Amino acid sequence: MIDLYTWRTGNGRKPIIALEELGLDYRLHPIDISKREGRNSSDYLKLNPIGQVPAMADSDGPGGKTIKLFESVAILLYLAEKVGKLLPDDPVGHWEAVQWVVYHAASTSVMLTQLYWFINHAPEQPAFAIEHYREESERRLGALDQALDGREWLAGDYSIADIAHYPAINSMEWFNLGIDLGAFPNLDAWRDRMTARPAVARAMELPKAD
Repeated sequence: MIDLYTWRTGNGRKPIIALEELGLDYRLHPIDISKREGRNSSDYLKLNPIGQVPAMADSDGPGGKTIKLFESVAILLYLAEKVGKLLPDDPVGHWEAVQWVVYHAASTSVMLTQLYWFINHAPEQPAFAIEHYREESERRLGALDQALDGREWLAGDYSIADIAHYPAINSMEWFNLGIDLGAFPNLDAWRDRMTARPAVARAMELPKAD
């Protein structure tokens, strides 16, 4: 059984999407980060040493051993390899998908998160920082838009590369980032395809509010 500890954040929902797409049995353990539940729990800190979400424990790991992981991208890679799905079979497609997963973690997510924090949480509105991170975010989105030219999914086949990017891109308008997704038509259409997937729709409703 897979135990997933997570919350209603972009990073927190990525592994839920993968679990729903793969049809794996799992138990969901809400960790309300707004109440600092992860950082205030010594048991949870054993799973994720910085107290953020998500974290996972799979009692049926390789060789029947329990495997514990934190970081959403690590969990996505593990789940895909565990089942043998959500990563293309051919080596070229496989590594293209891995490339876009890493691109999300190291680039797209970083820029969008910084933009979000400066707009929504900075004591003052630092115009230079906001302009910088919005410009850099748009550059990353432009690269994704180009990659989707003539194809439905980032690595050709639907994969964890798409799952990794979806929650953050889907929430841009809600977080008032000042970026028009319509300026990236391929990415905008991709977002609609992702939203229409039943597993994605189910995952985006989880964890349920108390």
